[in-house]
This record gives sequence, structure tokens and C-alpha cells, in this order.
Amino acid sequence: MRQDASCLRIATIAGVGLLTATAAIATIGNAKAFKSGWKFAAWLGFVPGQTCIGGQVHLLGISKRGDTYLRTVLIHGVRGNLTRVKELNVVARD
Repeated sequence: MRQDASCLRIATIAGVGLLTATAAIATIGNAKAFKSGWKFAAWLGFVPGQTCIGGQVHLLGISKRGDTYLRTVLIHGVRGNLTRVKELNVVARD
């Protein structure tokens, strides 16, 4: 991870560590293959896919495609951040 610039860039995101960054780079390869973050999230199965016909957007189902391991470690990173934010909010209110 220390030698790959892409891994280092991804690791700057809160909740993303060594395992998540290396799994993301290994799975995604070239991030320019996705036109937007929505397309990437739909590829992983986080959000519904969408199609546009005649200017009207139709949402498809959540497929849970993509790499199960990458999806799992990303979810755990988000859960860790939510727990930390909730703890900080409780301390700030007291």
C-alpha cells in the first residue's frame, strides 16, 4: 500500500484502512471505468442501478453485484465512523 499512489489516496478517506484500500484497488483496477460514484456504488450493490429512457429516470433493483469482500469492508468502515460520530455527539452534548 505504501508504494501505490492510488492506495494512499483512497486511504485518506475516513474509515478506509490498509485492507479496504488494497481490496478496492485490486477489485476496481481503473476507476475511470465508472462514469460516476453512483455507477460504482450500483456496481457494488449499495444503491439501485438506473436507466434513463426519454429523459425519464427509472430505478432498477439493488443487485449486490461486485466483490462481496470489498462491500463488506466498506460497510464495516462506515459503521465504525458512525459509532465514532455518535460518541462525539454524546460527549459534545454533555
